[in-house]
Amino acid sequence: MIGIDFNIIYLLIFLISLVQSIVGVGILVVGTPLMLILKFGIIEIMYFLLPLSILTSLINLFLIKFIFKEKMTFEGKIIKHFFFITIIGLFLGLIILKYLSQQLNFNIIVAFIILFSILLKIKLKNVIFSNILLRKFYLFLIGAVHGLTNSGGTLLTILMFNKVDVVRGVVHFFYLILAFVLLNAFLQLIYQSNNSHLFLMSFYPCHLQKRQCKHFFFLIV
Repeated sequence: MIGIDFNIIYLLIFLISLVQSIVGVGILVVGTPLMLILKFGIIEIMYFLLPLSILTSLINLFLIKFIFKEKMTFEGKIIKHFFFITIIGLFLGLIILKYLSQQLNFNIIVAFIILFSILLKIKLKNVIFSNILLRKFYLFLIGAVHGLTNSGGTLLTILMFNKVDVVRGVVHFFYLILAFVLLNAFLQLIYQSNNSHLFLMSFYPCHLQKRQCKHFFFLIV
């Protein structure tokens, strides 16, 4: 990681939190490649961004459900497949990350995922995943990509917004589950710790730079 003024990080997280509030994803999808450009390691990025993504999704879900009172409808098959297939893929991605994080070039991988997502969105603009096998594979791919790179949200939005009746709250819900499971699995597989203080420490950018600084939580709330 290069020397950097953390005020830039504060501004970055504020802006991508706004993006996540609007479209359902943003902190991980946009924050990961930007922090890679700033020379953060992928482990540091996950440790730094995952709790923020969870907190932002929780706040937005509360606002959408109880303040804006938007109705959220879920397709039963997608929920069932998501909780089984996507989570399996997520764990596979994390295992690859654990053993190959030093050998992989995440700048290239994340750039490829973004490009692939754009091309996929163009190709599937008016297509609904009616093929069950294709949808299962795609859900598995979302989990594996998210576990490995933090960037499965781009693929998730393609699946969700490919259906005309999907609203922001549905995307926030699935993205929240992805981030929550990924954070807990990440702490277990990568840090191999059950200590709850790790969750709280991830709100501190000083954990990355080993120096005293302001508590990051107040930037979000």
